[in-house]
Amino acid sequence: MKNRIKKADVSIIAPLLTLIVFSVCVLFVLLFGARLYKEALARDKESFEKRTADQYIATRFRQADGDMFSFVADFEDSDANDAGDTLFFVEKVGDEIYFTRIYCHDGYLCELFSSADDVFERGDGERILPLESLYFEEKDGLFRVTIEHIDGRKDELLLAKRSEIGGNYEK
Repeated sequence: MKNRIKKADVSIIAPLLTLIVFSVCVLFVLLFGARLYKEALARDKESFEKRTADQYIATRFRQADGDMFSFVADFEDSDANDAGDTLFFVEKVGDEIYFTRIYCHDGYLCELFSSADDVFERGDGERILPLESLYFEEKDGLFRVTIEHIDGRKDELLLAKRSEIGGNYEK
């Protein structure tokens, strides 16, 4: 009788041990996979935020190429300079002139579309995405954009007008 009980205990213990070892292995794989997934997600988010600001500005610049005039100035000034904190796109609709301003305010990239005659504050623009600062320079038709992201990284874009249709803006 004793022999039979020992065999029964061993036959139950072996599958149980196998199940426990398998469960522990699955747990380690899940924990390791979750950590890798979290790191990949953070890396993708950072890459998305970096590319989004760059691509947004470049796309808006390219959309304005041809039928609008672009210039750089300070937000309040709106007199064309070689450098400033705002990129202006000038568009004529009927007899009225409109500005689209791209600038940074309170930690956000902002855009504001308005009549050239209207007076607006920086806070009136539409918040697009988080951004620390933005600076524009224009020289010989090339626009240099310096972008500082929230995490302190800095990027520079060099944009060139592809057409000459836009002409010059005069108040």
